[in-house]
Amino acid sequence: MRHIERLELKYHVTAIQALEVRAAIAPWCEPDVHNGPAGYPISSLYLDSPLLEFHKARERGDADRVKLRIRTYGPGRDAWLEVKRKVRKVVHKLRASAPRDRAVALAQGLVAVDGAAPRDAFVSQFQALQARCGAEPKLAVFYIREAWASTVDAYARVTFDRQIRARRVE
Repeated sequence: MRHIERLELKYHVTAIQALEVRAAIAPWCEPDVHNGPAGYPISSLYLDSPLLEFHKARERGDADRVKLRIRTYGPGRDAWLEVKRKVRKVVHKLRASAPRDRAVALAQGLVAVDGAAPRDAFVSQFQALQARCGAEPKLAVFYIREAWASTVDAYARVTFDRQIRARRVE
């Protein structure tokens, strides 16, 4: 299990503005080790309640809100079950890996955890939140991410997401 906490600020930028940002951050950042020549693919499957309560909390701008998602990074890798909680502007993300072919069933409590503590404690919490909300897959999002990591500290990160596509999951 992994806990990530960071301040997230998101902006829409043009391709020209992205070039300018890359130049501006160059003294303090370097390409993330996972970038490859053109970034890396991310697929996220968002779970929500039948009445889309997680989505509505975001639309309302609630100061404390949560997302449940299953995320993969490229082909052949494990999936990540994630609980992403935003408290004001600070994001707290708890995540644990899961076998890609069992991730959705595991997230929905349809298969048992396999005994790998402390990951199992997190997966059990994920399943309990999913069950309490009746959350099920609602939205699939795909994009290419170009990430830059700070050379100064372990906190700062700049990412550019492009070729963003989404589809409703029925």
